[in-house]
Parts: sequence; C-alpha cells; structure tokens
Amino acid sequence: MLIGLDFFNSTIINASSNWVYNGSLTVLDGQDSGFLTQNGVDSLLSTSFEGVSQAKNQVISTYISDVINITPTLSAMASVRIDRFSGLTNYWSTDEVESQVTVSPKFGLVYQPMKDKIALFGNYMNGFINQAPVQVADVNGQNVRMKSLEPEQANQYEFGVKTAIWKEKIALTASYYSILVNNKVMADPTNINDVIQGGQVNSKGIEVSLIANPIRGLNVVAGYSFNQAEVTADDPANGYLGLRPEEAGPSQLGNFWLQYTLPSTKLKGIGIGFGGNHASEQLTLNRLVTGKFTLPAYTIFNAALSYNTKSYDLILKCNNLLNKRYYSGWSTITPQQLRAISLSFNYKF
Repeated sequence: MLIGLDFFNSTIINASSNWVYNGSLTVLDGQDSGFLTQNGVDSLLSTSFEGVSQAKNQVISTYISDVINITPTLSAMASVRIDRFSGLTNYWSTDEVESQVTVSPKFGLVYQPMKDKIALFGNYMNGFINQAPVQVADVNGQNVRMKSLEPEQANQYEFGVKTAIWKEKIALTASYYSILVNNKVMADPTNINDVIQGGQVNSKGIEVSLIANPIRGLNVVAGYSFNQAEVTADDPANGYLGLRPEEAGPSQLGNFWLQYTLPSTKLKGIGIGFGGNHASEQLTLNRLVTGKFTLPAYTIFNAALSYNTKSYDLILKCNNLLNKRYYSGWSTITPQQLRAISLSFNYKF
C-alpha cells in the first residue's frame, strides 16, 4: 500500500503589456501589413497599459494506492487521489475566492492465462490538469483581472496484452485506449481577451511495442502507434468542432532500433546500430475559420558505431543519416535538425 501527501503553493505576478493587433501575414504571397520595427511596436504598445495584477494558487493533495493478489494469476489495483484547489484571483482582496475539490479514482485488473508468459490487462483512470489562473479583460482591453479556472478532467479506458515468449527473448505489448477530456479551456468567441471552459476532446487508438533479443548480442526495439482524435464539444464560432485538435500531432508514429554487439572473439565490444523514426502528416493548423496547413510525413534514419569495454565507451553516432528536411509544430512550423554527427567518450570509474 502506498499513501502520500502533496502541498503546492504559488503566487502569479503579472505586469506585462496587453495583446495588440499588429497586422496580418499572408502565407501565399508573403505580404505583411504589420509594423515590424521597434518604433512601430512601441507605438502600438504605448496605449496598452493594463496595470499590475497578482493571483495566489494553492493545492493540497492526498492519495492512496494498493495492489491485491487475488490468486497467483489474478491481481487487482485500486487507488484514489483527492486534491483541493484554492486561491485568490486578486492578491490584495478576498472578494473572489475560488476553491474546489477533485477526486480521481483508478482501477486495474491483470490476468495471466499462462503465468509469466501472457498477461491480459484492463484499467480505468481518471486524471486532471489543474489550470492556473489566467489574465483576462473586457473586450475593449479594460478591467484587467486574473480569472480562476476549474481543472480539466480526463477519463481513460485501456485494454491490452503483454507477452514474454521464446524463452523470454521476445517481449510484446499491444493495447487499445480511449480517452475523453472534458472541461477544456476554450477561447471566448465574443471576447478575444477572455477564455471559457466546457470543451471536449475524444482520443482513441492503439499502441504496439516490441523488445527482442533473438540471438546473443542482438537487441531489437520497435514501436508503433495510431491515434484518432476529434473535438467533440466547443463553441462552433471557434472553428474546431468536429476536427482533429492541432495539439494531437501526427496520427501515426513508428520507430525501431537494431543494435548488434560482438559478444566474443578479438573484436568483442564492437557494436553497430541502425534505426529510424516515422511520422505521418500533421495538421499544424486545422480550423474552419483559417483552413488547414499540413506538415508532410517524414522518415529519418540514424546509425551508430560503438566500442565498449569495462573501463570506457566510445560512440560515433549519426542522426538523420540521409539529411532529411522535416518539420514539427503546433500551429507553428519548426524546422528540425538536419544530419548531425557526434562522437562521445565515457570513462567508467
């Protein structure tokens, strides 16, 4: 049995300028109507003074968890976590005190039809993310204040199988999950300076992972995941309803790494590795009000040459072997590193 207690306290001080509109950038022709100079930005910000605001946030948590071995091949786990959130949206006043209690249970079952060989598992988990107070204002930028938010809640179901076969040289795990996130923070379509809650996102998919040592000196690690995600509740004016969330990333991810180290002979300790990562296309922008912007799918390969002894390790590694140009981002376009070669030396005391 595990029993714990957490305490967290923070004070948020805001003395920044307000958000201001600084023109538009057209991706197709590169036209920019903003004032991208220091004088231009200073002029826009000169009338955006919003004063100083502070907010206080406090979290007290307790949790308990236990695993019960019902039979040698059947075990159950149950846990619960209780959090109390409290705070002041205005540090100098007690007029607006926000507090709430969140309870998060978790349950799981594991059954082994072949003990230490095959295990079937299922679990339910409730989770949450505490939302720190945010700065909001009226639509005209006046009445700047800190606003307390309720935690986002998530409910997850997962079912799968784990195996350790062929003299425990192959470990395979496959699972299916479904996650429903409630009370997400959304932009207020009637006030650009405010936020509201009540958004909902449904995410489901499969994950498969493999770890194998089929022969002496050879290690194999591989994984694959497929995810479907959809915004199922939002204000239609925001343009996200029914679409894949931008933060969901690529729907498919895959990776593998093969490492062979000579186990004997005079060349003992020399190893060679080869692997790669794959990601399907990603909708870094996906809104009805602005349209879609897709980052292309990519596959990159990596390789390594190493020499390991009892006293030291020498590793020569090349990432992005083929010098592939690829991008990531969340409503952004972020170039990733091209071919990179590194040499490392580790000495063991």
